[in-house]
Amino acid sequence: MKRRLPAGIVGLAIALLATSSALPANAMSPTVDSVDAAMQNSAQYVELCLDDEVSNASACEVSGALEMGAPLTVSVSSVLADDGLTTLQKTEILSTASAGTVRTRTWAQHTTSGAYVMRQNGRFYYDGARVWVTQSYRGARGFHDCGIDFLLPGWQIHTITRSDTGSNTVRYLNCRWNVVEWPIPITRSWDMTATLRPNGTISGFWTSLG
Repeated sequence: MKRRLPAGIVGLAIALLATSSALPANAMSPTVDSVDAAMQNSAQYVELCLDDEVSNASACEVSGALEMGAPLTVSVSSVLADDGLTTLQKTEILSTASAGTVRTRTWAQHTTSGAYVMRQNGRFYYDGARVWVTQSYRGARGFHDCGIDFLLPGWQIHTITRSDTGSNTVRYLNCRWNVVEWPIPITRSWDMTATLRPNGTISGFWTSLG
């Protein structure tokens, strides 16, 4: 025996579900009892559609549609007041919402003497809440480089190291090197540091943004 769901019942159920999904979070959704009552009111369609001989087969065809309400701005208070979310889910939602648009800038810093010019430069990303360089975050990763732009003959620069340290809200980009002075082979150590912040600014001696 062929069984088909009555269009009246399914249509009513879809309408109720669509209505409940469009309601605000604090509005009362249809209860199970109200849905059951609506189904009972359409009981006359049940016998019709369960029967092999249906005089009006089109009445038992099932169709549906999905509707979405207009997007709303998520506020901190609405997320915290939502009993349907776990503490972890609330934290993740608020963390994502607080992160703004990802932006990027290039930067450079130089240390200049009469015998050489050292440079550190790179690209960093920021979103208003976080700044990052060599770490991968939100699908983006920057870079940090140290190099020699100019060196007089006879002088030597070696043991060049670089580091990217700090936190989510501030990054310290450091370049360190040793200089062997000429003609007297005296070795001196030098370094320079650039400070990057989530609002896209940079600080440190002789720093500039691209």
